[in-house]
Amino acid sequence: MTGPRRDVASGRCPTTDDRAELIELLGHHADIEDFDVPAHHAVTGHVVRIDDGTERIHAHVRVEHWLPGEPTWLVVGLYDDESVRTPQGRRLTRVGLTAVHQENQSHDLVPSAG
Repeated sequence: MTGPRRDVASGRCPTTDDRAELIELLGHHADIEDFDVPAHHAVTGHVVRIDDGTERIHAHVRVEHWLPGEPTWLVVGLYDDESVRTPQGRRLTRVGLTAVHQENQSHDLVPSAG
């Protein structure tokens, strides 16, 4: 896969079910103060390969973000993630997004490919 990538937390994604903690984490890697905005993620076409214990996950994504007072920000692209098995189950170790199309981009959170 070529093109710009944005990996969360330098390629490592913590495991948390705490919404406030996740928003705080993403906020440290974002160019907007409040990342807690309504959004819809449609993720399809999953392809999963397991190689030497590492699970590689590829999927297509279409995300609409509804930022207050702005047009809907659309991101269409590809997720390329990795996970490993732990005693607590599979955990993500890498989250990668390649944006191939955007509309109404108002923040530099997701660099476009090309």
